[in-house]
Amino acid sequence: MKPISLLTIVSFVFLGCNSLTKEKELSNLISGEDYQFWDYEWPRSDADQHGFTFKFEKNGNLTKYSFNKSKNERRIFSDYPSSEIDNIWKWKIDNDSTMILLADTLKIIHYTKDTIILSDGSLENEMMIRVKNNLNILK
Repeated sequence: MKPISLLTIVSFVFLGCNSLTKEKELSNLISGEDYQFWDYEWPRSDADQHGFTFKFEKNGNLTKYSFNKSKNERRIFSDYPSSEIDNIWKWKIDNDSTMILLADTLKIIHYTKDTIILSDGSLENEMMIRVKNNLNILK
């Protein structure tokens, strides 16, 4: 049996730490100090009229808003009954390049501080764009 070299051990530790650092970097980018809002875009015919905005909280909680682009208005939106599926309103970064969003697994293709390109395995990518202007959330 060959002894494990110090270089091998250091390499495994470095790669493991690097992965955790990348996950933390992406998590901080998405949630900020406490929370951040991101518009979610995917290919569809009415993309210029309607969409969704997500509030990503640091603790992994998620809130979904419908977004009327022509009026710049957002309203809380739920297509999952909370009494049945409370735990679906979560998000997290996994394996330094995967996002778990509403129990769906999305591959992070590319990101900048204001844009994240995602793939669900279909031919067309999805995108998240950081919301910087007035959210105009209606009750």
